[in-house]
Amino acid sequence: MVAQLTPAKQQNQANMGSWLLSLPFALFVLFIILAIVIGFLQSCLCICKPNEVVVLSGRKRKNKSGQELGYRVISGGRGIRIPILETIKRIDVTTMPVPVKVTNAYSKGGTPLDIQAIANVKISSNPKVVGNAIKRFLAQDRSEIVRVARETLEDTVGECATNNLT
Repeated sequence: MVAQLTPAKQQNQANMGSWLLSLPFALFVLFIILAIVIGFLQSCLCICKPNEVVVLSGRKRKNKSGQELGYRVISGGRGIRIPILETIKRIDVTTMPVPVKVTNAYSKGGTPLDIQAIANVKISSNPKVVGNAIKRFLAQDRSEIVRVARETLEDTVGECATNNLT
């Protein structure tokens, strides 16, 4: 004897089969949407390494003292960047050895001096003073920072040597 299915049971089996076929498709669509959301969040998430300062510029903000700035600073942490409105730039805050050489500096007594030294220069990551470095060195290469520090130190050392040594 062959069992005959009633039309209601046939309808239930057809619905069950279509549901089982649509489940992988729904999971695939959910996976694609999740991958897009994760990719978007990764592109917006900005992680700051311990040896750098990240500057997110583009939106106006007020700092704690009420001054309006066009950037915000992240030092050793992470932040969310708003796409299109904010750009990310980084400043290296590791110690930079700067060779300083002053030649033909004359002391008060007229003695010629040759001075050689190495200075260790570092940009501060303190949020209160890093604004000066941001304004001056944000788009500059590390070699430009070393050049400015060397010129400043050579002038200062030469001046100190000629004024203080007798």
